[in-house]
Amino acid sequence: MTSGDGRAEWTKRWQAATSRLAAIRHAELSRVDVATFTMSMNDAFEAARHSAPVPTTSGLVIQQRLLALRRVWISSLLRQQRSST
Repeated sequence: MTSGDGRAEWTKRWQAATSRLAAIRHAELSRVDVATFTMSMNDAFEAARHSAPVPTTSGLVIQQRLLALRRVWISSLLRQQRSST
């Protein structure tokens, strides 16, 4: 990295902006009415909940199925490798 490539200046600008951006974020979050926001999102949440398909298995069952498929795939690769050597 050379001194003329602008990286040092870029880094300085972002370091200076960090505190200003944090102040803006804090000011915006302090004005948020959480109760109003939660109520406004309730309809969207309920619509998504009702339109989503009901899972027939747990994520653990799916994970175990994928791991079993992976074991079969790896075994077949190893057999192919052994037969080609």
